[in-house]
Formats: sequence, C-alpha cells, structure tokens
Amino acid sequence: MNKNPFSLSISQLAFWTFLIFGSYLIIYGITGDYANILTRQSLILLGINSVTAFGTSLIDGQGNEENRKGSQGISEGFFTDILSDINGINFHRFQKTFIWTVAIGLFFVLEVIKNLAMPEFDDTLLTLQGISAATYLGLRGQEQHGMTKNPESSSKEDNLSEPPILTKQDNLLESDPSIPPN
Repeated sequence: MNKNPFSLSISQLAFWTFLIFGSYLIIYGITGDYANILTRQSLILLGINSVTAFGTSLIDGQGNEENRKGSQGISEGFFTDILSDINGINFHRFQKTFIWTVAIGLFFVLEVIKNLAMPEFDDTLLTLQGISAATYLGLRGQEQHGMTKNPESSSKEDNLSEPPILTKQDNLLESDPSIPPN
C-alpha cells in the first residue's frame, strides 16, 4: 500500500483549525453568543499556520511528484513523517511541533475550559509562534529532500538502465494494427 506521508505544516493547520472551530462551537453551544467568541489572537494563530502551510507548498514546488521536494512517497507513520526529512528526525521540526504547537494548544484548551472563552494570548507568545514558524520555513528550504524509491518500482528500475529508444519506424508499426510485427 503506497500511503502518502503526513505533512507537518498541513497537520498543524488542521490542528489549529479544529481546535479553534471546536472551541467556537462549544462556547457558542453553552453561551448562545456567536458574535463575540473569536479573538484576534486565535485568528493570528490560524493565520500563522496558514502561511506556514502555504510557504511549505511553495518550497516543495508543484508538478511532477518525482521532482517535488519533501516527497517521501510512503508514510512511515504520523510522528516519523512530520518530524523527519530524508535524513531522519530534525530538531527544528521537533521544536516546532512539540514544544510550541502542543504547548500553546494545551494552554488554549485549558483557557477555553477555565474561562469558557477563547484565550487572550500575550503578544510575546504569538511572536514566538511566528518566529518558530519562520524558522521552520527557513530551515525547510535547506533540508535535503528527495523521493524515497517505491519498493515495487525499484526492481523494474534496476533491471532497465535506460528506456528503449523507439525509432520512427517502430512508432509507425505500433500505431498501425494492420502491419504485423517482425
């Protein structure tokens, strides 16, 4: 089974989207007030993670999957995928993921439970989250990337050093079913 690997930036965007949306629904469900729930800080957190996901997609590039940076091809498990590049676990991914996203996420949940309101984060904490995201993007562009070979296709690739070159006559023979092969 060729399961695509998990993306750190997309996982973080999903984490904050569900956390903020879930908190919004819980607060609205209990208070009945829908207009005064979202805070500037919760939207900034969502914005930081949206920009990070967008920046990662720009770094990775578009187009042919074999030429995309960061494509591992096969998932090695959620935590391994999000914490690793082609060389293994990276500290900046660990720092970005666990230390700041999880810490601020836990703080967010505790504040919602305690105050039944979205938390008002200190600007320093939001700045730290932004610095962490910028560091991740900067280092992400410097990571060694590449496509891990698919085990099923590697045996075929090893047996053929180069694809056969078809001549014009070969192309005509293959395209016309009325001409018998040699």
